[in-house]
Amino acid sequence: MIRQYKNKKIERNLKITNILFIISICLSILTVIVYLITRYGTKTAKVYDSEVYFYIMALGTPMAPMLFQDFGRETKRHNDFSNALGKIILVHIEVVLLIFFSIIFGIIGAFESSTYSFGFAFYFGYCLIAHSLSYVASYILIYNCVLIKREWKENPPHFAKKEYEEREQRHNETNYKSLIEKCGIKFFIKYYKQIERLPLRDVSITENYSPSEREERLTAAKKIIDLNLTEFTLNEILKSYGDILDETELAQAKSILSILTELQQSSNCPVQEVKVQLKQQATTAAMPLYRDIWDD
Repeated sequence: MIRQYKNKKIERNLKITNILFIISICLSILTVIVYLITRYGTKTAKVYDSEVYFYIMALGTPMAPMLFQDFGRETKRHNDFSNALGKIILVHIEVVLLIFFSIIFGIIGAFESSTYSFGFAFYFGYCLIAHSLSYVASYILIYNCVLIKREWKENPPHFAKKEYEEREQRHNETNYKSLIEKCGIKFFIKYYKQIERLPLRDVSITENYSPSEREERLTAAKKIIDLNLTEFTLNEILKSYGDILDETELAQAKSILSILTELQQSSNCPVQEVKVQLKQQATTAAMPLYRDIWDD
């Protein structure tokens, strides 16, 4: 297996189910041999219509789940959980068909005398002992599905992480576009350190904005920071608007990015811890300005 689970019961259960399916296949082959001897060895043996049902049921039920032996693959459609679920469904197809045909054949049998209505039930019962181990294996797989889901919550598989990153990317792009339009790219770069550290009412803005526009810009910029979109926003600004920024603005944007990058690489800590450390550095840079505002 490629994927290693913390819960060793998952891998152990997979090995047990494979053994049970193999034994069930052997018993099914033996059942078919006994059936053929009984069927063609005696003239008095009862013969039901559509005997092909028997061969499909006898050999197909335990063999079909063995086609799903690619455990360890990490894709959205092929993974431990989906493969186990596929095996469970394949094993119980004959049970679903039995219920379905019992209803249909029962209606037919109510209007005409025919042994055909009991043929499928006869074949099901004939294979029941051989298939019993397949049913046991399917119940173990049901338990395994529960264990796999619990494991995925703590340690998501690669395809789940990739899907999450793609959704996060789309979400970031949507939020970034709407928020940066409200606050403005130059405004965000210029007042980032103050907005990141100080209460919004204490941010010193030199431009002559109206009170409503000032609040809108500050709120949008603050939301970018609170949503941890600072790095994404600055990268997008440099990529899309780098040619219209002056040298001072470019230097400020690159300085903030370098702080984020260095903290992440050196400490290898979660994003929230990086944010705390960035706040501490921003506090040092903003305190002289804050003292001036406070003294005024």
